[in-house]
Amino acid sequence: MKEGKDIVDISASFVAGIASGSLILRFGGNAFLCTSLCVFVLFPFAFFLGKKVLLDHDLQYRKMSCLHVLLFLTGIFCFSSEQISRPFNLSLPFLNEVPSQLAKSVSRIIDQFPATAPESKSMMKALVLGDKGDLGKEVIDAFRESGAAHILALSGLHIGILYSILHSLLRTWGNRPSIQAARTVTILLISGTYVLATGSSPSLVRAFLFILLNECTHLMHRQMKLSHTLCSALFIQLVLDPLSIKELGFQLSYLAMAGICWIYPLLKNRNLHFPLLQKIWNLASLTISCQIFTAPLVLYHFKTIPTYFLITNLVAIPLTTLTMGITVLMIALGSIKIFPTFLGKIGNHIIQILIDAMEIISHI
Repeated sequence: MKEGKDIVDISASFVAGIASGSLILRFGGNAFLCTSLCVFVLFPFAFFLGKKVLLDHDLQYRKMSCLHVLLFLTGIFCFSSEQISRPFNLSLPFLNEVPSQLAKSVSRIIDQFPATAPESKSMMKALVLGDKGDLGKEVIDAFRESGAAHILALSGLHIGILYSILHSLLRTWGNRPSIQAARTVTILLISGTYVLATGSSPSLVRAFLFILLNECTHLMHRQMKLSHTLCSALFIQLVLDPLSIKELGFQLSYLAMAGICWIYPLLKNRNLHFPLLQKIWNLASLTISCQIFTAPLVLYHFKTIPTYFLITNLVAIPLTTLTMGITVLMIALGSIKIFPTFLGKIGNHIIQILIDAMEIISHI
């Protein structure tokens, strides 16, 4: 429990520093000046911390206070120094070349499937690869106006569905330690490649970090509370890319997870005695939990919030899960040159229901 609390405390102090650095520069601060001040404050403080405070075992509160100040200053330093160095960062195209080629191969497999309508293929590419180039304007508008725009934008929802599919399939391998290790490596390789192939957006990186932490803790036969996973992922992602805190996708992704972490447990499992009703209630609770935390930010940026978000998500999320499941199966079979016609037909029906439902809701 103490380790978990330490993770939360460390993350909070560092994130506060990153956020402060962002605000300082946003309201006219100079990145070079901010970095220089941090260096001249940070290094003497670190020296003092090591020489004076950490040697005094009777001043636990003082030691922790100094540590939090140090982490706060480190956050400011990381953000401002990254702001300076970002224009000079060297790109490494070879890191994305293989995943990019894989994404193109997946797109070609989807195109080759028989009995699949062009609109269905476009939707499959949008949901799995984030490629909305072939989607009609009417479809995109229907999703936006119904409050389902997030379904077409790759996020933690999509990689979460992929992770659930992978975990269910690979569970059949067994539970021997060597098998568990192989399963973890396989899941991380596929998930990591997927994130790289689809653009490595902040929300996808956040979801991958959740998968990484979850798989590693299971491999070590340990349990990590969702709040600790959230804080750990937040800390790691901001260390790797401090400037991501400015991106709306990053903010919405972590706010949604905060709602799932702290609101969802209070709403779910109301013992409705009917399994189907219980699943519907749990999905509604999940949607409400995310909306409570993300709605203020959405309202600030877009001056509106979806009126029928609850109905939209109750319909869109199950249909999206089915569509992605069918698409993943099609891709797996297509990669070995098997193209069952019935899968294309099933995909057509599911996607048509999804599009029709979004159009109906958008006109309410």
